[in-house]
Amino acid sequence: MTESTRTCKDCLQAQPYSNFDIDKSYSCGYSRLCKKCKGEKRRLHYLQNREEVLEKGKLYDQLNKEKVAERKRNYRIKNQEKIYIRNSNWKKANKDKVCASRAKYRAILLNATPKWLTPEHLQEIESFYSQCYFLSETTGIKHHVDHIEPLNGVTSTGLHVPWNLQVLPHYINESKGNKLIIN
Repeated sequence: MTESTRTCKDCLQAQPYSNFDIDKSYSCGYSRLCKKCKGEKRRLHYLQNREEVLEKGKLYDQLNKEKVAERKRNYRIKNQEKIYIRNSNWKKANKDKVCASRAKYRAILLNATPKWLTPEHLQEIESFYSQCYFLSETTGIKHHVDHIEPLNGVTSTGLHVPWNLQVLPHYINESKGNKLIIN
């Protein structure tokens, strides 16, 4: 072993010191395992003890709320551009989910989303937006998710629930306005 390398105790390969974490508990000042082997051991430990690791993480977060919040805030400040790009890419890939989320937000502002909706109902609502996006992409005609009974209609107000939704071509939905059309 030369002066500038250290042998990993796991893979037994001589590697430069830059491949080892600093650890002052050892005489040379570096960890016994290279970063790759240490990462593999951590990943294997996580996979074998996932629930326990997640529970410990939650407990740590509860006991150290200010420290965790500060670390997250610092990360967001240092990585604004990276976060913006990641979020933009996700929004482009999930236009239906973004649209469903915005509709849900608008319905909450209008007090049109009942608290008794189940997760299955919410999933069903999201599926209307997926169907709408799929139809728009495949037919080339823009479609909208329409509230059969408008959320803030002229004569009555509907709810943001699955049985009050339908997918319509945009020109039909726009001609309808905020009125209840009875066929």
